[in-house]
Amino acid sequence: MSKKIQVSTVKQTADVQVLFINASLITKALRASIAAKSILDKMCEFNSAISPVFKKNDEGGELLDENGKPVPELDENDKPMFNYSYFRMDAILVEQFHRHVAPFLKELVDAFDEAE
Repeated sequence: MSKKIQVSTVKQTADVQVLFINASLITKALRASIAAKSILDKMCEFNSAISPVFKKNDEGGELLDENGKPVPELDENDKPMFNYSYFRMDAILVEQFHRHVAPFLKELVDAFDEAE
């Protein structure tokens, strides 16, 4: 039987919410982190899985800066944009995401929702 992540409210100098860090939480976080790193590493092995988006010049080629480097396309927060559309996950990565990453994130969100 798996242990649930618990958020409790305790009385100190003010009412605060406390997230108890126990072995179960640490184990779930480590499993999710290892799975997420594995998935990201696999994505980065493929040249086009995560690729930056660059501005185009009038001829449709990449716009270059004064140093001859492509100029990145920026989003509304001035952060570089990336293209993620060329990656297909193998079953092992989908399983890691399904078994470790998604359930851990859902349990964290549910614990905070219950604490409100």
